[in-house]
Amino acid sequence: MMAAQKTVTGPIPASEEMSGYREVREDLPDRIMSMAEKNSEAERKMRLRAQVFQFCDALVQRIFALSAFSIAMYCTYLLAISGHDNAAIAVGSSTAIMVVGSFLYREIKVKATREGKSTGLSNPHHGDQA
Repeated sequence: MMAAQKTVTGPIPASEEMSGYREVREDLPDRIMSMAEKNSEAERKMRLRAQVFQFCDALVQRIFALSAFSIAMYCTYLLAISGHDNAAIAVGSSTAIMVVGSFLYREIKVKATREGKSTGLSNPHHGDQA
């Protein structure tokens, strides 16, 4: 005894099924194709919106980081010229450490994403299954 199996994936049924739908109602294959085209267009729009959101999110993060860095460096400058050298060193060095740390964190996160691994840094419940 031999068995054959045919698997079709996607929004459009197999051609044999489409001809069967035509027998049930003449306009069903056209309606199915129209539905698949609308679904595909909606998915493309959703992916585009997600990409735009990610771009805007990254841009806002960078603007905020640049603003915070600039304010911290200005405060360091004001502290240094007013004679508070120790405070200026503390603010300046901690700002530099945070900037370098954020760059390293981002690189580690990007590298882990490329390799398909999770760093566990962004998710406190790393091992939990939802």
